[in-house]
Amino acid sequence: MLVYDKLINFLDSKGISKIDAARIMGITKPIMTYIDTRDRHTSLGTIDKICSTFNLKIEDIVRWMDDDVPDMARTYREAFVEMTPLLEMIKKTGLPIESLAKECGVHKNTLFNLKKGIKPSVGTLRKFCKYFKVKPTDLYFDMEVK
Repeated sequence: MLVYDKLINFLDSKGISKIDAARIMGITKPIMTYIDTRDRHTSLGTIDKICSTFNLKIEDIVRWMDDDVPDMARTYREAFVEMTPLLEMIKKTGLPIESLAKECGVHKNTLFNLKKGIKPSVGTLRKFCKYFKVKPTDLYFDMEVK
C-alpha cells in the first residue's frame, strides 16, 4: 500500500498545515485527510497536483508499506484507546512541553490535548513512534471490549 508520510513530513518541515496545503494545491480538505490517515487511495490526478505544486517527484511524497501497518492504523482510529503509555513516556523525558513538542515535530497543543484525553491522529502517532523509537502499539492500551 502507498503511504504519504514523506509528503506529510515535507509539509511539516516547511511549516505548511494540511488545510493550507489543500488550498494551495486546489484539492479538498477531505482528500488531505485521506492522504494523512491512509483511508483511501489517492488518484493520479491528485498526486500530479501535489508534485506539480511543490516541484516534487512521486518518490518524494510516497513510499510502499506492507498492508499490515495500515490495518493497525485503522484499528487504532476505530478503537477506544487509553494513551497512558505515551503520557508516561512524555513525562519520563523531563522536557518542557514546548521543547518536547518541537523535538517530536508536533504542536504543543497536541501534548496538552493528550493530557485531556484527546487521542492524536495517526500521523501524529507516527511522529511519536519515530521520536521514542517504538511501535505504535507501545504508545496506547486498547480498551475495546469484545
